[in-house]
Amino acid sequence: MTSSWAWRLSWRLRALLIILSAGATSARAQEVDVTLEKVIAQWSAEAGIIVTPAAAEAALKDVATKISTNALKAGVDPVEVAKFATVIEQGGYVSTVPGGIVGEGDAGKADLRLGGSHLYAEIVSTLQPKYVFMQLYQFPTLTVLVEPVPPVDFVIEINGWRPREAKPDGTYAFEPGEIDLIVTRNNRPDCTWKGRLEAGQKFSVSCKM
Repeated sequence: MTSSWAWRLSWRLRALLIILSAGATSARAQEVDVTLEKVIAQWSAEAGIIVTPAAAEAALKDVATKISTNALKAGVDPVEVAKFATVIEQGGYVSTVPGGIVGEGDAGKADLRLGGSHLYAEIVSTLQPKYVFMQLYQFPTLTVLVEPVPPVDFVIEINGWRPREAKPDGTYAFEPGEIDLIVTRNNRPDCTWKGRLEAGQKFSVSCKM
């Protein structure tokens, strides 16, 4: 009898712990405390893909547009919505607070007062790193293979943009559209490629120079 009672108590305690754990997980899912610029840097490091400024801007623009659209439909103050969108587009800091979400970036601060729980949950979901990651994964990528190396004495330029560090096997994420690649090296003919890459497309260019 004692053994059976102890087993039932143990089972109930385990069930309670599972419920409490699920509740804590759900609560964390309703919170956000991130700097969006760092979120993009995190994805870049984990994926091994260099995010071009244009791609980062486009990803953050998508997040800002989705949040702005939903907030305005719900009657949130348009001035604060515009400020918050600017914070997002600048890769600023955003955090949940009681009754809303605040943000801070180069252009200043923003404070979204969110009345409905549905709107709050929707906006928090859009600000989660996994949503930003999803946007980045949709961009086309271009891998540039340069040989021989060493030395790393070449310059890579893509659509007029140059990465801070030229890599012999770098992969770059771009907005869908026309790509204009040029790789230069002293005393060697330039390696060039022009083409169009669509969303999700992966392409590589080999430069033997």
